[in-house]
Amino acid sequence: MREPHRKVVLGSKWPTVYATYERGIPKIFGSDVDHEYGLMGIYQNFQLGTLGTSSYHIKSGKFLSSKNLKDADFKYQRRSDPIWFSNPLYSFQDQDSSLPSRDYYIEAHFIHHDNGSIMNKIPFMKKTGIGLVFGCGALYVAEYNWRHYEVLAGIERNFKFSKRRLRIGLYGVFSDGNNISPRWTGKISFAVLDDRNMKFNF
Repeated sequence: MREPHRKVVLGSKWPTVYATYERGIPKIFGSDVDHEYGLMGIYQNFQLGTLGTSSYHIKSGKFLSSKNLKDADFKYQRRSDPIWFSNPLYSFQDQDSSLPSRDYYIEAHFIHHDNGSIMNKIPFMKKTGIGLVFGCGALYVAEYNWRHYEVLAGIERNFKFSKRRLRIGLYGVFSDGNNISPRWTGKISFAVLDDRNMKFNF
């Protein structure tokens, strides 16, 4: 969509599917690495009428061969930061271990922003500008038989900061899995609006 001073990318109503292939080629420029890695994923952002916006991201990867695989070439399911709320479409909020793996893994993420559709119906809350957000995530790493699940919910508010839009969020996360006991944790996030696509990173 064209506007007087910018172009706005409207996106598609269909999900985006992607695939990547990585090859470590031996004997090229003195290289001794020798591996193949494949990754597939799907993601989508969509509007739920007046109820807000939702996003999901599902992906799976696996080393197809690993004749000579270096530590730097492993794919890690990264452990979570202790306080900061990271992008919930690409990471987990209460994963307590970093897992390097050769075998396949599957991870799925979902998040929904109500954009004030719920809070605005509560008397006196519309003026606060606070919005609700909730989501969930799941991870399975075959090499460790590792299963991790989490559910999150929180509140967010936008502020003007030095001619930019800043969003501050506070979240609670409940997690469980076959290698941890059920637990709760709190997180905080600071996100700046991207001037190019006029969107936050999640």
